[in-house]
Amino acid sequence: MADDRIITTKLLLEHIQANAGTIERLSHKVDRLSESINSVTHTVDGLSYTMTSLSQTVDGLSERVNSIDHKLNRLEYVVKEGFEDAREDRQGLHDDLDATIRMQADYQTNLAVLTGGPMPEEY
Repeated sequence: MADDRIITTKLLLEHIQANAGTIERLSHKVDRLSESINSVTHTVDGLSYTMTSLSQTVDGLSERVNSIDHKLNRLEYVVKEGFEDAREDRQGLHDDLDATIRMQADYQTNLAVLTGGPMPEEY
């Protein structure tokens, strides 16, 4: 039995020595693969940082667009109010002009009655 162990150990040692080159090549391949994975991880980290930066830029632009939208809505409201105020002022001026014309006609009629002159045309 001891001889069997010696033979088995000897065969195992020969087998390991024969495959040592293969094991070493596989070890180098694993090292290169590990380096490639590290490089990809670094690239992914860089892309993640870039995406975060882009996301922050988009958020900032979104806030600016919202601010501009709010300002445009406020401007639209102010312009509508201004046009409404101008319409009301224009109507008030028109009413004042009509009243002034009627009063002028009344004064001319009263003047014609008092002086005996010709009667003005009706307004």
